[in-house]
Amino acid sequence: MGRSAIGSDAVMQAVLDASSGNSAVDFPPVKKVKAAFQRSGRSISDLSLQKYLSTLERDGYIERVRGGPRGNEIERIDILKRSLPQAGAAPKLQAVRPHAKQPPKQSETTPLSVPTKQTDALLRAEVIAQQRAATVAIGTPPSSKPKNIALLVDWENTFLAGTVRGFAVSFSGIKKLVREQGRILFADVFVDPHTVERAAKSGASDTLRSLWDAGYHVIACPMGSKDADAVDTIMNQRARDYLELADIDILVVVSRDRDFRALSDKAADRGKHVVLFDVIKHRSHVEGGDAHFELENGREHIKLERAAEALKTARHGETAESEYWREYLAEIVRTITGIKAHGKTMLFQSFPSMQDQVQMRLDSPWKNQSGKILRVALTVLREKGAIRQITARNGVQYVIDPQSPIVQNACSVNLLASAG
Repeated sequence: MGRSAIGSDAVMQAVLDASSGNSAVDFPPVKKVKAAFQRSGRSISDLSLQKYLSTLERDGYIERVRGGPRGNEIERIDILKRSLPQAGAAPKLQAVRPHAKQPPKQSETTPLSVPTKQTDALLRAEVIAQQRAATVAIGTPPSSKPKNIALLVDWENTFLAGTVRGFAVSFSGIKKLVREQGRILFADVFVDPHTVERAAKSGASDTLRSLWDAGYHVIACPMGSKDADAVDTIMNQRARDYLELADIDILVVVSRDRDFRALSDKAADRGKHVVLFDVIKHRSHVEGGDAHFELENGREHIKLERAAEALKTARHGETAESEYWREYLAEIVRTITGIKAHGKTMLFQSFPSMQDQVQMRLDSPWKNQSGKILRVALTVLREKGAIRQITARNGVQYVIDPQSPIVQNACSVNLLASAG
C-alpha cells in the first residue's frame, strides 16, 4: 500500500527498490532512487530527495559514497539497514544560524592517544598546543555522529617538512588518518607555479598526478607580493569560505605555518572546529610514497592516446599501427569489464592491483605486451574517463565506467566485427 505523504520511509523504500536486492545503488544512484520513487506514482524534487537521503544517512540506514574530481559527487549509495524508518518521518535539517552551536571551551578538549604507543607522547604535547588555539586533535576517535570535513593542504610546506627530516610524506596517508574523524567532503592541495616548475625540473613530473590519484583537488596559486605568502593567502580565504558552509563541521589545515591560527576564532563563532595538522608529529601515519597512475609523455602515450580517440568515436585507426593499438585498448576494457566480484563490476583498491588483474587475464597476443605499455594504456583510459576514481571510506578505488563511449564502443558487437 502506498502512502500519500512523503517521508523517510518512502524514500528508503525507493532506495531498496533501486538497489534491485543488492547491497548498494550503483552510479548514478540519486537518479536511480528518484526514478524508483516516481514509479510509485509520486513526485519529489531533487532538493527534497537530498534532504531525505541526508536524514537516512544520519540515522544509519545508508551511506553515500562520494567521488569525482572534487570528491563530492555521490557515486554510490550503500545500504546499511534494509528496514524502513518510522512512517512519514520528516528530515531533520541542521540549522544554518552561525551561532546555533556553543563554541567549544578550551578546558573541554580531551587529549586521547593515536593508535601507536610511539606517538602517544607527541600527541599529548600537540593536544596542549591545540587547546591554546581552540582546536581539536587528529587521532581523537570520532563521535557517534559522523562529522563532515574540509581538508586543505599546503603542498610545499608539507613536502619540505618531511624532506628536511629524511622521509617522504604520503598525501594519501594524510587522507586516511583524517578520514578516521569523519567524511571528507572537500580535499584541496595548494601549489604555486614555482613548486610545479621545480618538480618538473627535478624529474618529479608525476607530482601533480599522484596528488590527483590520491583524491585531491589540485589548486595552482598565482604569485603574490611575496612568494611565501601566495599559497597561505589563498588557503586562508578558501578555509573561511568552507567555514561558512552549513555542511562542514571540521576544517583540517595541513601546514606548519602559524598563519592559520586565526581561523580557530572564526570557527568557534560558528560552532565548528579547526585542526592544525602537523605531519612531523604524525610521521608514523603519513610516511611513505603514494601510488599513482604512470604519466608518460613519450611515443607510447601519444600512440595510445590517438587510439583511444578512435575508439571513443567508433572509427578505425588511421594506420594499421593505430588500429592495432585501438584493439589493444578495447581488449583491456573488455578484460576489466569481465572481472566481477560477487556478480558486480570490480572495484580495484589500487592502480597496481588493477594492472595485475588485467595482466593475468589478457589473451594472447596482448599478454606479450610489456608492463610499461599496460601502465600507459591504463593511464590513457583514466585520462579519457573510461576508468573512474572513487573516494570511499577505505581509500581511493578505481572502476570501469560503463557510460563512457570508449567502454560502450569497446564492448559493442560492431567493433568486434570490424576488428576481425
